[in-house]
Amino acid sequence: MSTNDETFQAVPLDEFIINDKTNSFQVDTKKGETEFMNGKYQVKQSSCLDDQGVGRASDYSATNLFDGRNTTFWQTPYIKSSKSGYQDGYTKNAYKNGKYVGGGKDKYHKTMLTDGTTVDGEWAEIQLPYKLILTDYFLQATTSPKKYAKRFPLEFSILGSNDGNKWVVIDKRNDKKIIVGKDMELPIEFTVKDNMFSYSHYRLVISNMFESDDNHSVSLSEWSLFGKRCMNLEGECNGFISDSTETLEGMSMMNSTIHLHNAINDFNEQYMKYIECNDNTLNPSNSVLNCSKKDMNKKEVMDKYKKIVSYDKDNNVDGGLIYTLQNVDFNQATSPEVFDASHNEITDMYDNDIQKLRNDIQTKMDYINNKKNSVASDINNAYQYNQMGTVALTILATTTLYYVFFKLNK
Repeated sequence: MSTNDETFQAVPLDEFIINDKTNSFQVDTKKGETEFMNGKYQVKQSSCLDDQGVGRASDYSATNLFDGRNTTFWQTPYIKSSKSGYQDGYTKNAYKNGKYVGGGKDKYHKTMLTDGTTVDGEWAEIQLPYKLILTDYFLQATTSPKKYAKRFPLEFSILGSNDGNKWVVIDKRNDKKIIVGKDMELPIEFTVKDNMFSYSHYRLVISNMFESDDNHSVSLSEWSLFGKRCMNLEGECNGFISDSTETLEGMSMMNSTIHLHNAINDFNEQYMKYIECNDNTLNPSNSVLNCSKKDMNKKEVMDKYKKIVSYDKDNNVDGGLIYTLQNVDFNQATSPEVFDASHNEITDMYDNDIQKLRNDIQTKMDYINNKKNSVASDINNAYQYNQMGTVALTILATTTLYYVFFKLNK
């Protein structure tokens, strides 16, 4: 199973009509193979220099990131940036020597992720009229004027969403090896690894730039996105498929079973290491197993767990592979014949592994239930989510283990 091999450039585009007042541009191509790209591309930003409000264009909006010109750029406010003095309510520069500190009261920007954490920094966002599986992206420094070239992002995140509210991290960078100079005329390319999910919203959040006294606001010339548009069980799309079909439960889930299975194995392996390494009977003072800090760190297990599933404050699934699989479109499935064949192959391939996981989990559950603190209430709370068949049963039991080990090691 793999994605199709046809990668294309999503933005910038060659033909579009830009609307500076609404921060958007429209695409209406007559080329059959690219008609799926037609529609409205909405651009948003945390802020921009000389933003005069709704219906008033700014020369420094994030729309400049997608116009295909190196002479224009997105720039965020800084103190006394125009004749009117402070911009957009900013009472101090949002960046100090390149590091994000926030632009003053109520101007500290946080983007909430599905796991409850945040990514802080000024941000630019684009909403596509279709869903894209991001594979690569380019960032172009501002070289006109050349003094802004060193405002190139050093620590930043690329986020994805399908509703503009629930965000997940697709790619995160903090690369001090990037060399940026005044003569930097070419964009820097970044490859996204192990991404299999499609999103219609993409957001670039900049947490740090290079350390410099002049780096008090973002200045960036271009953000190009490249990717693939569809995925199916055989890895072939036979051309681009319309994104108008409804979600079909089960088929899209089975399409990504291998990734879910690997995530479960990763969690179980990390969890077992954590239990063994922190057991004072088996490993007193870590003198027997000589475990690494990573093996003994509770956060490492939590991170593995959150890749499978995460919950909001109301105990609803809002992140991880479970959440994503529940929102994958039907166009990732092919004909019933192909689906049945792939389903049977996956079932045969992983039946033994799933049974082994069940046996391992039962052994752990027996051990846990002999402890002083009962986990019956946790099991009852988790059981209501048991709607996803054989693989989900394993995940739910694994999720319970997370709660348990968290209690046992407080």
